Amino acid sequence: MPVVRCAARHRPPQCRKGLRTTDSAKAAHPRSRRSGFRGPGSPGVLGCAGLRLLPEAVGEVKRVYVTPAARGRGLGRRLMGEVEHHARQHAVTLLRLDTRADLVEARGLYAALGYQEVPAFGGGPYAEHWFAKSLT
Repeated sequence: MPVVRCAARHRPPQCRKGLRTTDSAKAAHPRSRRSGFRGPGSPGVLGCAGLRLLPEAVGEVKRVYVTPAARGRGLGRRLMGEVEHHARQHAVTLLRLDTRADLVEARGLYAALGYQEVPAFGGGPYAEHWFAKSLT
């Protein structure tokens, strides 16, 4: 099942809030991408991921989410691959992300994809673990 970009109105509610474009995100980099993804022919959106482009060739992965019905099929890995692809297209050399402590499977996925735990770089209300990966 290919991964495709979809319109905001089709994204799961868990994705919409975190993927809204804010003035501060636009100021940081006007080409930040906030995309939901779905499988063609699927009854709805299966997951989403966002990429915020920051100065100094840094990208932040935002709101990686896979619907419960679609979990365990490798969609999270494919979404992260899409994010990394978009990051490389925009000359990002460092991708970083944060996640909650209870998202054990997500943390395992990030580690399997080569992300390493790093010191805290942000102060979001749900950020408890921070990861980064070099794209060079």
